[in-house]
Amino acid sequence: MVASRRWIVGAVTMVTLPCMPHTVPAQQVPTVRQWLSLRTVGAPAVSPDGAAIAYTVTSTEWEANRYDTEIWVARTGAEPVQLTSTEKESSTLPRWSPDSRWLGFIADRGEGRQVYLIRPSGGEAKRLTSIKGGVTDFAWAPDGATIALSAVGPEGDDIVARRKTYGEFSIENADFRLTRLWLVRADTGSASVQPRE
Repeated sequence: MVASRRWIVGAVTMVTLPCMPHTVPAQQVPTVRQWLSLRTVGAPAVSPDGAAIAYTVTSTEWEANRYDTEIWVARTGAEPVQLTSTEKESSTLPRWSPDSRWLGFIADRGEGRQVYLIRPSGGEAKRLTSIKGGVTDFAWAPDGATIALSAVGPEGDDIVARRKTYGEFSIENADFRLTRLWLVRADTGSASVQPRE
């Protein structure tokens, strides 16, 4: 009986302590806006040669009412630099080529989520894919000559017709689209490479 009372007292203490007023001065407690404005770092990717690390930084764009994610690169002994700047959308999933000469990423720059390639030293990114419906993920082949990517198949005519008539909605457990695996040559000299399924 005594043991069960101790357990109850301990449980009540654990529940009520977080609810008790804090003694931290009000000026040190961040506001909701300050909290939401904190930048967050994620998706670290170390280059195969070990010379650099690519990662994403997510920040708040209050005027656009959205979060923006862009890719940064850091090297030992140098300040980190922002590598991408995608207007109105984000750049995500940084992936190094096996020779560390290119960095692939996914971004939506007006044509859905596509794979882009950029030099880690900077410059203009080159669009590698033009897949209707966009790309969901990708990976470099070990030799760096090919990129495998996954993309959701095109919408059926019935779904397109329904959207035109009724607007945007889906039917649970009925609207299925298959995810397909594609292969594309990592031809960095061309911006229009046709993938094969």
